[in-house]
Amino acid sequence: LASAMEMMIPPSYGDTPVQNSQYYSVIFDEEGEAVVALKVNVNNPSNVTLDKLKIEIPGQTVRILNVVQEYHLLKEECGQWKEVCNDENCSTYTKKCSYYNSYVDYTETKYYPVEYVTEKLSGSSIFTFTLPKVITQQNTATLIIYYKATGYVKKSLGVHGFDFETIKYNYDSSRVRV
Repeated sequence: LASAMEMMIPPSYGDTPVQNSQYYSVIFDEEGEAVVALKVNVNNPSNVTLDKLKIEIPGQTVRILNVVQEYHLLKEECGQWKEVCNDENCSTYTKKCSYYNSYVDYTETKYYPVEYVTEKLSGSSIFTFTLPKVITQQNTATLIIYYKATGYVKKSLGVHGFDFETIKYNYDSSRVRV
């Protein structure tokens, strides 16, 4: 289901890993509900590890269908090799890595289910997500949230009007696309 949700959301061209961004795919059904696939990238600018993320989703009723954390593995490669003596006389040498370069491998993506608690407000719901992979300092987490919400569509004289609202959280977003 995670990969199917990922396909619904347009790719995020031009993002750098430290940007906070939101990407939505919204479909309105015949019952006035909005079916939303949201990909949200959150950077941790603080010096503490984040293991929870609080997001407010507008709507009269909001029902989460699925939520996963997208995670890219951290890989290491040797940055420099150096020859080291094997014995006291240095008659034989072996190559050892003197330092490693770490990088995020964007070709290997894993998806982890996310647990959450809900707090219902009058015109929205606040979800506190517990991240299976914590966000360390200056790193980014990506959540893919698939939900249904009511209250965006109004019908008047046979015409449907809609007013879609994006999520609210305590981070500045550099990019939002609906």
